[in-house]
Amino acid sequence: MWYTFGMKAVSKTYRLMKVKGTFYYRRRVPKPYVELLGKSIIKDSLKTSLAKETASRRALKDVEYDTLFASFDDKIEAKLNPPAMTQADAIEFVRAFVEEKDAEAAKRFTEDPPESEHQRREMLAESTQDWASLADPRFLKEHGIGSRVLEEVTENNPFKFDQSIFSYEQFYSLVIRGLRELHRRDIARLKSEHERRGFDQLFAEGDVNPILIHASSSSPKSSMTFGSLSEHFIEDYCDEAGVRGTSQKTIDSTRAETSFVKEAIGETTIVADIDYEVCKQFRKLLARTPSNRKKIYGDLPIEEAAKQAVKDGKPVLSHVTQNTYLRTLTAILKHGARIGCISQVPSDGLQPLSEKTKASEARRSFTTAELKKIFNAPLYRGCVDDGRNYAKPGPNVIRRTRFWFPLIGLYTGMRANEIAQLKVADLKPMKGEGFYFDVNDQGGKKMKTQASRRAFPVHPELEKLGLLEYAEGIRKSGKKNLFPELKKGSYGYMSDRIADWFSDGFLPKVVKKDGLVSFHSFHHNFRDALRAAEAPDFVLRELGGWSTSNGVSDNYGSGHKPEQLMEYVQKIAYPELDLDHLYIE
Repeated sequence: MWYTFGMKAVSKTYRLMKVKGTFYYRRRVPKPYVELLGKSIIKDSLKTSLAKETASRRALKDVEYDTLFASFDDKIEAKLNPPAMTQADAIEFVRAFVEEKDAEAAKRFTEDPPESEHQRREMLAESTQDWASLADPRFLKEHGIGSRVLEEVTENNPFKFDQSIFSYEQFYSLVIRGLRELHRRDIARLKSEHERRGFDQLFAEGDVNPILIHASSSSPKSSMTFGSLSEHFIEDYCDEAGVRGTSQKTIDSTRAETSFVKEAIGETTIVADIDYEVCKQFRKLLARTPSNRKKIYGDLPIEEAAKQAVKDGKPVLSHVTQNTYLRTLTAILKHGARIGCISQVPSDGLQPLSEKTKASEARRSFTTAELKKIFNAPLYRGCVDDGRNYAKPGPNVIRRTRFWFPLIGLYTGMRANEIAQLKVADLKPMKGEGFYFDVNDQGGKKMKTQASRRAFPVHPELEKLGLLEYAEGIRKSGKKNLFPELKKGSYGYMSDRIADWFSDGFLPKVVKKDGLVSFHSFHHNFRDALRAAEAPDFVLRELGGWSTSNGVSDNYGSGHKPEQLMEYVQKIAYPELDLDHLYIE
């Protein structure tokens, strides 16, 4: 039987099917709507087994799906011919995206918080880096407004862009601000800062001030003080340093440099008021600031200390130190640009008002006269003891750490920490006669570079002075360190105290210090002695640990066997220096 609906005749079973006694509405989805509906066949239960009820229920389903398909027509039309995005549309779209993603992030953080402090710091450093990158003008140049970096944000955008109404570039700027806001909220969660919800006012609760729409969130004027910015900078630096594995010594140095710059610029100075002229004045102040200011003038302010230093004839900061402080100022201001409290970095590229010291002039060798004074001091001629009374003449020549350190430095050129962390087991016999120092990074030892790993033959002069007997005595005592009196300093270096003792305690008592000599001067004496012996360049490099040799076949690391190097070590001599009084029988 057929029924007539309007002008169209419809079969009694049209769009109907019966499954296990129940009637179903079955309809094929037109191709344009398959993607929107997510299926190609509609199969809905009519929830009846009575044939007389199916016609009316089918009619209701027809109306339901005809209406749905009509709405699909509107969506298809909108997709094919989307409306132009307005400024208000863009703000609403980006704000909704930020709130949605922030809610997801907050939920994840609650359900799966950092498992350890290390993981928290890692996550914090990553978010901080991403947040800072989005404020960097280079981000746009590197990624471009047409890149896929914003795909997740824009994939559900229902609008088209009309340059005369609201451009994609303007929308891109809002999206960048949205992404920065998300990262900033992540950072706040990781730092347990719950007092603020919106950091960019564009995403704060309430209506948006129209002025904020056009202002870039990465470069508005700010009332932030330089003191606050400095604290913010060092806090983020420490967070990242924890992930990068930066040494505590470097972190403390950065803190000290930041503290100096903060004092010089002024804690209450408004960051947005720092211009090129302010940076030039800072540079002039550096050129007048005395070296060791705190040590000489205590808590005297920098400006006053600089004036007093001129009267006292004190040396000023070195070129290197001045440049370090200028770089620190630039790093702080760049951080300010990243977080949006300054639009430019006026100190970028500024150089110190001082002549750059040549590397060869930064440190020098000890003169022969100075070496004579060092090795004829009471420590080597006879002292009361090698503790507090090492400089007082007495009957004792005590062959312990303070005795051996300068001698090993003179005849090996080894760095202070290389000597300090030597083990008894690092003094090894060579094939045939003689011994060598195995300078290695095993057991947690610190090496300056990989080239520092080397085999260094023990100079015959050190054997005459009794080094091997000393080492044997330490071995028999059951101690592993060649210099067991030494303890690690606050930064983990075995040499901290002995190097400071030599440079600041022992040395000023025997020679006049000019700022160019220290324990490292033995390194220069050693290099000069090797050159005087006409040692080839590869020997200079290998024995000095300055760099690896090239094209040399060997059986120890990347250099020659110690037996081969002994030929040159034996030639190291200081002709006018007489150590006969220290020889053992």
